[in-house]
Amino acid sequence: MQGHKKTFYINASLLATALVATQTNAQDANGVYSVIGRGLESCGKFTTAANEATYHKNRNSWNTYLTYTQGYLTGLNQYLTDNRNILGNTDVDGAMAFLEKYCRENPLAEYIDALENLTDELYPERSR
Repeated sequence: MQGHKKTFYINASLLATALVATQTNAQDANGVYSVIGRGLESCGKFTTAANEATYHKNRNSWNTYLTYTQGYLTGLNQYLTDNRNILGNTDVDGAMAFLEKYCRENPLAEYIDALENLTDELYPERSR
């Protein structure tokens, strides 16, 4: 079982690596990079998943966003310089609450936009 968990975290980290291309030099000359998976979906879809998890106790879709976000954050921790933990003094629940608030206010934005805003919010208070 431990091997599966480690593989999962490595795979999530690899996914996050693709997502944090703006933080590394993997973008093209115009700053454009590829986003894969849930990051391309609308914030409206994310808030629907949050509502389903809260009111109907159906966490399937929510859990995929949670896992995607954890992979994104792990990738930031791995590849940002002068950073040990992007979450600083908060936790994943706090990050998810920020994302939900952002997405409720910006339902037409892509989920990756919410993640980038979260990164901007967390970066000054990160653990070094």
